[in-house]
Amino acid sequence: METAPPCPKRDGCDDTRADVHRPFQAYADRDGDGVGTPPRVVRCLDDGLPPPPGDSIHGFDPDDADLASRDTANESGLDEFLFTP
Repeated sequence: METAPPCPKRDGCDDTRADVHRPFQAYADRDGDGVGTPPRVVRCLDDGLPPPPGDSIHGFDPDDADLASRDTANESGLDEFLFTP
């Protein structure tokens, strides 16, 4: 899978393009389930676009070679924490 290029600067990713400036922490998602594994890297992201295929903002996949293996307990716990009034 293709991933975004590393972000050379923390405050702006590409000085030649105004639409590419938002750095984000990414984890490699080798099995494509939307959850990756450490180590994390800082990548550049075009405004308004989600992370590209092969990258994830979530980094707690217990087996990133198995599409069916995800740590859903961490995901649902976080969702409950964030979205419960």
